[in-house]
Amino acid sequence: MKTKDITEATDRHYPTHACLVDWVERECPSKKQWAKQELALLYRRAEYTGEFTINLKRFKHGFSRGYYEMWHVLNKCPYIQQTSVGRKGCSAGQYKFKNLPGAQKREPDNGREREWKGWFVWGEKSNKQMWSSDKSERNDENGKLKDAKWEKYGRNGKHSDDIRVEGQHMKTIVATGEFRTKRAIKWQAFCDKEGYQNKVDYLACREETQYLFDVFERIRFPDDPSFLQFLSGEMRKTKEGKDKMSVREACAKYWERATSGKMIRKCVYTDGRIYHTLSGCPKQLRWLMQIDGCPVLEADLNVSYFAYLASLVREHADRKKSIEAVTSGEFRERLQDMAGTDFTENELKNEIMRMLFRRWRDPEEVYPLDEAFRREFPGMWRASTNEFNRVGCRGLSRMLTQGEGAVMSEAHRLLRVDGTPYIPNQDGIISKNIDIEKTVKAIETAGLSIFGFTPRVETKPE
Repeated sequence: MKTKDITEATDRHYPTHACLVDWVERECPSKKQWAKQELALLYRRAEYTGEFTINLKRFKHGFSRGYYEMWHVLNKCPYIQQTSVGRKGCSAGQYKFKNLPGAQKREPDNGREREWKGWFVWGEKSNKQMWSSDKSERNDENGKLKDAKWEKYGRNGKHSDDIRVEGQHMKTIVATGEFRTKRAIKWQAFCDKEGYQNKVDYLACREETQYLFDVFERIRFPDDPSFLQFLSGEMRKTKEGKDKMSVREACAKYWERATSGKMIRKCVYTDGRIYHTLSGCPKQLRWLMQIDGCPVLEADLNVSYFAYLASLVREHADRKKSIEAVTSGEFRERLQDMAGTDFTENELKNEIMRMLFRRWRDPEEVYPLDEAFRREFPGMWRASTNEFNRVGCRGLSRMLTQGEGAVMSEAHRLLRVDGTPYIPNQDGIISKNIDIEKTVKAIETAGLSIFGFTPRVETKPE
């Protein structure tokens, strides 16, 4: 697979609220372009939550004048407010944007929809979204966007620098490849100096990153896109009922990037999981790639969240029942039978996640899966409920992800020691078909050491 080093980064375009850009132009005495690029990245980071975190101390390391400029922006800009102070060696300061005319919090959606659907400019929502892959359909004769109220445009695409939103403007900031390269290198140097563990590894500073970068170079996708004709071109729907890119189009876009060398090598380590260059690969395309010319399979830790919850149960009878359920391979189906519901396979997976994280709850409504889970597996129910009550949905998700990640991290280590090439995939590991037994054994061994019992590991595709 053709990938690029961070030193080969190219320019990217980031829509940023004009009020922020104009304030920097007026108030920053120097380094205006540098400050605008940094601010554009922060604005992008806060596009869905309205908040961002930043370690201001890092600007003292190698940025000279840039430290003063960012301190000036964060402390003097009327559109930025600090919400919490960072603790030394523990966390960065947290900020949020405020009083930006015409700006609203974006609609929640899943990560894949954000990845493919691009950037929304908020204003008054019209009944029609003026978007087409044909520029002549969405632009007028002067190249301006036709619909000024509700406009969607490609995340990395070039577009007008002046896009109106309810009388206000969005402006495009170009983050140059040189800026992005220096930023990554200097951030790594700062982390090394301060003894911080950098979550985003572009430079292969971690042993595992070096290993994975080597595996990336041994991956091959199909040489031509003829496989696309066998994939569905029908538009899909998200959980919220919105239109979603078809499987064929998603695979075509990813295949083009993977075979043209447009993707930058990186690994992001978060709560025990590893997100990397191949994390966004559609599964229909994933099964067509090869490692060293061999087809791939995936070993998947079955119901990983519930397996971790079962390991927390202490009462003997309840623990035995919980372990037997999560290692049976039919945990979801059993829970559905106990609840008397009739969901399809995909609906059942979604409903169980809703049940676990208490999402979209109406106090007056009865949820059969909740009742069955509490009644049949009281130990797992108490473990999840106590954590949810203590730290909320996000904290519960972090706890479960870290439990799953502890198993997967140990399995990754065992495979590296054995010299087996692999690709992390959250609660699964992709490897050559001839190495799949080794991969399954590594996850089972890691699960036994972390959970205290051998978890169920399934092979995909079946």
